[in-house]
Amino acid sequence: FVGPEQMMKRCTCGALSILECPFWHKVDALVQERTGRTLGDLNIDDYDDLAGCHRDNNILFEAVGAVSGAAFIVDSSKDVQRLELLLSTPGLDVLPIFLVRNPKGQILSMTRSSERKQKHFAGLTGLIGFYSYQNTRIDKLARNRPPFRVRYEDLVRKPEAVLTPLMAAIGYEYEPQQKDFAVHERHNVGGNRMRRKKSNGLRLDEAWRRDLSFLQKVAIDVRAKNGRAVID
Repeated sequence: FVGPEQMMKRCTCGALSILECPFWHKVDALVQERTGRTLGDLNIDDYDDLAGCHRDNNILFEAVGAVSGAAFIVDSSKDVQRLELLLSTPGLDVLPIFLVRNPKGQILSMTRSSERKQKHFAGLTGLIGFYSYQNTRIDKLARNRPPFRVRYEDLVRKPEAVLTPLMAAIGYEYEPQQKDFAVHERHNVGGNRMRRKKSNGLRLDEAWRRDLSFLQKVAIDVRAKNGRAVID
C-alpha cells in the first residue's frame, strides 16, 4: 500500500509531506473522486493481492497522468518484483530502462546505503550474489522488449548521445534543456539525494577505484561475472 509512511515522506518539490504537496493533493482528490478511496488506500505493492495491485497501479498512473498532463510517467523504483508486476499489469504499456553500472561501483554504493541493511546481506559475497541475481532477472524480464540498457558511466559522460535514442523510442526528440533537471519542479517520493540537488551537474562517481582493495576488486570481477554478462 502507499500507506501512512509513504504519505508522510517529504516531496521533492519541498512540501513536508505528500499530504501537503499541491500536486499530490490533486492526485489524491482525483483518486477519491473516481474510486471513493484515498491515495493512501491504494495497493501498489502488496503482491499477495495481484489483482488489487494491477487495478490500483492503473488507478495511480491514470490519476498522475491526468493531473500532470504527461503522456509518459516515470516509475523510478528499483525493485525487480515491482518491474515484474508492472510488466504483467493489463492496461499499462511499460518501457523498461535497464540502468547498469560497473559492478565494483554498484557494489561499493550498496555497502554505503540502507539497501544493504534492508536485504540483510552477509558482507561482500552477499552483495555480489544480489548484483548477479538482480541483473540476470531483469534481463529475463525485459528480454522480449526493446533492450534499453543504459550504462551509468555513458549517461554521465555523454548524456545527449544516450538520451537521444531513448527519446526517439517514445516519439520525441532530445532537447538540451532535459539536462537542466534541477530547475524544474519535481514531485518524486523517495529516491537518492540527487533528487534534491539545486545544480544540474553530473559527476562520474568512481570512488571504487580508491576505496576498494585489490582483492575486493578481483573478487567482484570474478564472482559477478554472470550478472555482468547480461550487460556486456
